[in-house]
Amino acid sequence: MGAFTVSAISRWTGRQKKSPLATLDDNLFRPLATTIVGGCTTPVVAAFVAANPGDGVTTTIVNLARTLEASAGRRVLVVDGNLSNPCVHDCYGLPQSPGLSDVASGTANLREAVYV
Repeated sequence: MGAFTVSAISRWTGRQKKSPLATLDDNLFRPLATTIVGGCTTPVVAAFVAANPGDGVTTTIVNLARTLEASAGRRVLVVDGNLSNPCVHDCYGLPQSPGLSDVASGTANLREAVYV
């Protein structure tokens, strides 16, 4: 399976200590949201990975989810699969547990790990 670029997001200068929810303008993520969802009315699954810590995957995911919810009226489920340093829960002010590893190990069920 080959990898390809579906959209590019302009670089921003400087690292910000704020939550990724407050750092970027929705307009930066609209092209990516449009590329991923398009006119599709069925559920869409997208995975985001990075080679190095600090590459901006969490910022991209959190802002893309916000853009999809706000501009496209889509419901979004964000799953933080970074088991070594999960941090999406911090962006939304949620507890770290129960989460993906709890569901995978059987110590929690999916309903307990999904926050609405």
